[in-house]
Amino acid sequence: MGTNVKAADLLPGESVVLSRWSSASFPLKEMGLERLPGDGVSRAMALGMARKKVIVGGKLHLTNFRVLFASRGGQQVQGRLSIFLPSVLELRKSRFGLSGRVEVRTAQQAVEFAVWGAARLIDSINEQQRALGQKAVESVLEQAHQFPSSMGEAFVVHRSGWW
Repeated sequence: MGTNVKAADLLPGESVVLSRWSSASFPLKEMGLERLPGDGVSRAMALGMARKKVIVGGKLHLTNFRVLFASRGGQQVQGRLSIFLPSVLELRKSRFGLSGRVEVRTAQQAVEFAVWGAARLIDSINEQQRALGQKAVESVLEQAHQFPSSMGEAFVVHRSGWW
């Protein structure tokens, strides 16, 4: 695993439009957890716990088919998350400190990304959604079933992090 996208991580016809270092936060309950082991150790994790969320550092990649987030190694929660562009129902921008935040909402989940250039990211996602026609959506879904390894690993909780 790693934060960079390799050709094997992409579906046929898929290409990376932009990449940004980011952190993702999503509800603990989505991982079937109430809390993480050792969750009081780091300040960022403690902030997330106060909001009942997992905060994972990594890299966000926007492709012409999906938003792909890949975590950095050495964290309690590691893996990859794919959000296909046709499933995005809402994009919301907010600020926290100096960085912007983008909430990507689908029918099943809401993931918040802390990222520099939040407005550009939202514009790029909207642009890629418009460019993806219905025929392409059907093709992407078919390819996702044919090449499941391109979807990446689900997030995994490691009982002992780097600390």
